[in-house]
Amino acid sequence: MFIAPIDIKHNLKLDCHVNTIRAELQRMGYSLNSTYKIPYQPLDYKTRRLKFAIDNKNQDWRRVIFVDESSIWLGPTKKKCWSQASQRAEVQIQKYPKKIHLFGGISFNGQTKLHIFDGILTGERYKEILQKHFFPSAKELYPNQNFLLLQDGDPKHRSNIVQNYIKLRKCNQIEGWPPNSPDLNPIENVWGLMKAYIVKQNIKEIEKLKTECKRFWNTMDIKLCQDLTQSMVKRLEQVIEKQGNKINY
Repeated sequence: MFIAPIDIKHNLKLDCHVNTIRAELQRMGYSLNSTYKIPYQPLDYKTRRLKFAIDNKNQDWRRVIFVDESSIWLGPTKKKCWSQASQRAEVQIQKYPKKIHLFGGISFNGQTKLHIFDGILTGERYKEILQKHFFPSAKELYPNQNFLLLQDGDPKHRSNIVQNYIKLRKCNQIEGWPPNSPDLNPIENVWGLMKAYIVKQNIKEIEKLKTECKRFWNTMDIKLCQDLTQSMVKRLEQVIEKQGNKINY
């Protein structure tokens, strides 16, 4: 809970100036910092995370393909540099920088093909991505088709057109993914590594951005995929241990 010095004074009925309270807070090691933004968490957030962890604690994650989408912008990102206190370094950026959208999946057997697209992703378009890009890749990774699909609760993923198509393909899914839980999804770690790689490339052209994203994805070591998918065991153990709270992944 965040509270201001004036609130402390009123709540505790203190007979002192707010500056005294502020000085005491500083002496105790507190400082005024910006709040850290996190996604809105429903009232049953922890309950749903805990249920998912308990329901899947014995899951064979070697059979699961984790799919997701991400976006990468072209151009400079925030950077740090040394400067005097009275100066502030500036970097010019485009008002509306170009970006690309990515779709991919990882599993114990490796990664799917990376699909790059632009524009708005609708349920119909997502269904086409599954049809043209995901299922052909999944067949290469699991020739016997004995895999489980795991996707988050994005409305496009849960749309009728997508769910009906998945059923038509007789594809089994892991259900009950809890809301606002990127810390549970190992493919989020892959997106993070890719974005860190892209930042170092100093890319200025959209085609070069696409090329480097593909380069990173296609040269990804299968051991990384295996380690991340198998990390689900410890992730769920932590969720259970923390009673549904956020974990450090």
